[in-house]
Amino acid sequence: MTVSRYFILMIAATILCWLAFGLVIFFIDPITSGWVGITFFYLALFFSVVGTLALLGFAVRILFWKEVLPYKHVGISLRQGLLFAILIICSLILAAQELFTWWSIILLIAGLGLLELFFLSRSIKKFNT
Repeated sequence: MTVSRYFILMIAATILCWLAFGLVIFFIDPITSGWVGITFFYLALFFSVVGTLALLGFAVRILFWKEVLPYKHVGISLRQGLLFAILIICSLILAAQELFTWWSIILLIAGLGLLELFFLSRSIKKFNT
């Protein structure tokens, strides 16, 4: 798959996810639907945010790092979009459960930061060998 096809497919999927999120917002009542409605809400928001952040990260990387081949930016931007989306959704879930405190968000950021450092160290090790 070429980078331009990936970009077009990712834009289409992200638009569909935002449309699905809009449908969840307007047509699902969280009080009567129970945990199913809330799960659809978080899943639709998660996939929408992942797509948006991955596209933004890819566009910024293409704009500022022109010397690197574009296909090398795809995995990094998708991974970082995924990690930021996990941070956002977990923060919303903690806030909904009234467990959102400064130390819980610091622990979440530290855990996701360590995960990103792990992936960065693997890519550096692969690059050096």
